[in-house]
Amino acid sequence: MTLASGAAGTETTGQAGASGAVILESAAGGAATGLNGEGGDSGTLTIRTGAGGALTEGAGTGGDGGVIAITGGRGGEDTEDNDATGGLGANVNITAGQGGDGQTAGAGGSVVVTPGAIGADGGGGPPINGAIFLKGDGADPVLPLFRGQATEVTETGAQTIVVGDLLNGIYVNDPTGAARAITMPNGDDLRDACPADLAIGDSFDFTMINTGSTAEPLTLTDAGGNGTITFVGSAIVDAFVTTESSGSSIFRFRFTGSSGSTNGTWTVYRIA
Repeated sequence: MTLASGAAGTETTGQAGASGAVILESAAGGAATGLNGEGGDSGTLTIRTGAGGALTEGAGTGGDGGVIAITGGRGGEDTEDNDATGGLGANVNITAGQGGDGQTAGAGGSVVVTPGAIGADGGGGPPINGAIFLKGDGADPVLPLFRGQATEVTETGAQTIVVGDLLNGIYVNDPTGAARAITMPNGDDLRDACPADLAIGDSFDFTMINTGSTAEPLTLTDAGGNGTITFVGSAIVDAFVTTESSGSSIFRFRFTGSSGSTNGTWTVYRIA
């Protein structure tokens, strides 16, 4: 099936017309008018290609599933060699839905990218899961990868990190002259601050920078209580006072619990 917008008009002296838009949109959910009612969910919009053809006998290969390609339009060219500037290539924007307004605001939607799982293997070879690739142009494979980053959190001395500061990703602390403990948030509270899509095995990275000027280490510790945080590798971040310490460390928090009210457990790996 092909959905195509209308072609743009042509113009020899001025500005040519824009091509038409193509919009695929599910219907809005129904409104609830009664007291304590609940509005209906919007319909799901699914774009799916067909399965590959099955191999019914012999030693051949089943057909590949169809490809879904989303490609931004190429910028317009200067075809008259008038030293003009080519048009910009189109962005491909994927934006999850905004949460609804309310006394308690609804959570924003997540963007979830899941590679294909392996098929059932009959012993013919090692199975391989799909992967996520970020690729540059073949002739110029340099691919800068940008991400949003809030201003770092900066504190001094012994602290208990709140979940928002942990999820910020960069934490800076000056121990002010002595070894200090940096207490992690409760594991349940950390889980509850993450999107509802959080699943076992999901992870995020956290960088701690020790700006102390003497031998005054920072040590990450578990808060205890509901939901535990277990460290693998050293949880001590030394200040940069000798060549033996960079003054910073990167930790990977991997969710190992469940959505239960008392099972927000995490394993924290020292990876740098």
